[in-house]
Amino acid sequence: MTRRRLPFLVFVILTHSVAFVLGAYGRAGEREEDPWQAAATFLVSDAYQGFSHSKALGENDRKFGLAITLLNMQPRTQGNLERALKSFDEIAETVPKGEPLNALARFFAARVREFYLPAPDLPGASDAYLALIKESTGNPVIELAAARAVMIATFAEPSAGEQPIERVLALESLEPFLTTPEGRREFHAAMGYALLDLGGDVSKAVDHFLAADRVGYTHKAAAMRLWLVAGAAAAKADRIREALVFYGKMVDTYPNDPRTFTVRQHMKALGDAAP
Repeated sequence: MTRRRLPFLVFVILTHSVAFVLGAYGRAGEREEDPWQAAATFLVSDAYQGFSHSKALGENDRKFGLAITLLNMQPRTQGNLERALKSFDEIAETVPKGEPLNALARFFAARVREFYLPAPDLPGASDAYLALIKESTGNPVIELAAARAVMIATFAEPSAGEQPIERVLALESLEPFLTTPEGRREFHAAMGYALLDLGGDVSKAVDHFLAADRVGYTHKAAAMRLWLVAGAAAAKADRIREALVFYGKMVDTYPNDPRTFTVRQHMKALGDAAP
């Protein structure tokens, strides 16, 4: 798989879509339908047929495209999920490590084990995510594995004597392996949410939210969630300046949102209480 297609994968995963966007890459002057184009426009059946019969794609690219298409084909069946997982595993075994397609196949195999299977294999998915991160691929898609590992650590059933908060805090060691803005943002946001969900150090959660916000979101829902949650956490931690900054960003960016009135009230109360 060429690096030209990666931004479309980044878009879809960063916006938390279950669907996929692999890219529209018709060659100049060609009229033949491109399965990547069909995939990019959510024409799942057309994409499947295109990947099935393509003679232009290499075998592993074709197999990868088919596997992604199977994940999104409706109705979603156990057979299609198993076929997709088998393809991802086979690609990971045949494509050398260090190649983008190897890491992508392993990422999506982990995603299937985490999310798609009726009986998820969360330990297996977490181990795969951690291994990918420690390879420092510099790929923004693959670096989202760090945030996925945090989510699994937050919500997976703990083993005997294990505390979820300790499991999450141990993942702070992943930060040095993250080299892309998207990977760092999603990791820090996930850490902040996890610490709040598990009753951890609220001030530490605010620090993670600040790190995520330094990168920033372009997607409205993600940005607003971060600013609202981070503002409330900062206020709870008596970090009034940071609370006002988070709330102020929401008010300035989305002044006509229905929630802005309440946020302004919070800001006024915080400003009145500030020393």
